[in-house]
Amino acid sequence: MAAGRPVHPQSSGVDPAEIGEVETLVQTTDEAALARLAELSAQAGPEGKAARRALFLLRQRGLSIPVISRPASEDTVGVRPAAKVTFFASTVGKEGTRYLIAHTQGSLSSAGTVQVLLVNDLGDVLNIYTRSATKGRLEKVLATVVERGYVVAEISKEYAALIVRRAAESNSGHKNLLPNGFADFRRVVGDCADETQHPLSTVIDLAALMSEPCTAAGAIALLAEPAAQQWFIVPRDAANWLVNLIALDTSELVLTPSQKADQREKLIDEAADDLLSDKADLWRQRLEDSAYVLYLADFQDVALRVARHAISLSDCRLPSSNPFLRALTSATLLLLEEMYREEYGETTDSTSASSVA
Repeated sequence: MAAGRPVHPQSSGVDPAEIGEVETLVQTTDEAALARLAELSAQAGPEGKAARRALFLLRQRGLSIPVISRPASEDTVGVRPAAKVTFFASTVGKEGTRYLIAHTQGSLSSAGTVQVLLVNDLGDVLNIYTRSATKGRLEKVLATVVERGYVVAEISKEYAALIVRRAAESNSGHKNLLPNGFADFRRVVGDCADETQHPLSTVIDLAALMSEPCTAAGAIALLAEPAAQQWFIVPRDAANWLVNLIALDTSELVLTPSQKADQREKLIDEAADDLLSDKADLWRQRLEDSAYVLYLADFQDVALRVARHAISLSDCRLPSSNPFLRALTSATLLLLEEMYREEYGETTDSTSASSVA
């Protein structure tokens, strides 16, 4: 390496009393001395400051200086601290949809952002959008989600990462395209460890809930709660069973009211086993997610009831024998039947029933 004229830190306005070793090193320009100067320049304090100034002057004279990254330190000037991000999640709504909201706080020069992710558990990341977090924006977004029938609560970053990871995996399994902005949202949330467990067990003693069995009456009452108003089987999946239900009224068989009621109950059993034979795990996850958010949102009583029915789905072999799944089937068919009656009155037509579903 070509030698150059030595540079004295005194000539750059640095107080010699503050620079220690630097004054000796700049008397020579051999490789070892320059490497040591580069090492000192990565440090904080007066000595590091003097070394950086000396190296600047040496570079001006054409010398090649080793580059050493300066580690972050508490007195590093000009480093912007990471913005605080707060996460919110909703309960699970119709067809497994739910909202995940990330609020990034702003600074003196920026208003921050509100990012909203809408996902479902059927393999779709439905939508994502980002808005400037102007005054009242977050509150407006949360209020809109609540108006749509969801309960919302603030959640941890780890749980937000779990929601995003599951959405990405489900979306990938169905080979659907991810919407623009999903990658940015995922960077805000961060990674989720593969072994991450559902946090419901951290707020509710699930073992204690197992001592009280679920009942049909309890399941029916649960589905009447405001937080459960969107819990239904996908109507298009239940279309054929609505047709069968309507067909009971056109049967040429003469049935007493009791016999007809028995036929309806039998039909609901068959519908539950047909529609939900492979959906127990799906609904268990929906109930766990909803129970956790309900608990965080101070709806502890409802959360405990939801969690109890989630536990009942852990080993469900026959949907018609599970109080929650059977009640869910009945509630779905009864709702569709009411919609049919409102549209067509007392007429009974299977084609019309299918179109309603």
